[in-house]
Amino acid sequence: MNQDLFTLAKGVKRIKDIEEATRLEDTFYEFLKAAWPEVDPAEFVDNWHLEDICDHMEAVARGHITRLLLNEPPRTGKTFIISICFCAWIWAQREKSALMGPQVSFFYASYAEVLSLEHSTKCARLIQSKWYQRLWGSRFKLIRVTQGLIENDQRGYRMASSVDAKAAGFGADILVADDPHLVKEAESERVRED
Repeated sequence: MNQDLFTLAKGVKRIKDIEEATRLEDTFYEFLKAAWPEVDPAEFVDNWHLEDICDHMEAVARGHITRLLLNEPPRTGKTFIISICFCAWIWAQREKSALMGPQVSFFYASYAEVLSLEHSTKCARLIQSKWYQRLWGSRFKLIRVTQGLIENDQRGYRMASSVDAKAAGFGADILVADDPHLVKEAESERVRED
């Protein structure tokens, strides 16, 4: 009798996990809110602009926007959303398409390679979290996690580099330049041209 109750409880928990995973796959914004505590110990503080960024990134993933430029002040969540959570959300998708599912490849660049590598590490930490693995761990397995490369068994990868690095020969489905220059260099015509 106890074994039957245990089996039933496991089944109910699994059904709830499937429902939660489906809800979080449907909207990037809901995924972001649920993923926040897995990466950042600070309390999530909601604001309209976070949902707006997520809506735009969702439009990119669904192929409605092919080129997107977001300008946000520093420390307003842009990097957390785009450079840490976006890849994890894309790879969690049940339905595969050109830009949705674990087969999608990413190339992230920042003005400083160390910054780009830090974001890559946080993205890997999110994907490896117990929460993420409980909900989407059966969709793909990470086969390589280095400081600048996360690769899964479905041919998806997330590569990190700097804007001025030599990245010839590397392509990706989604290219992201997060803070491509220092704010104080924005007035330099040479830096902007580069």
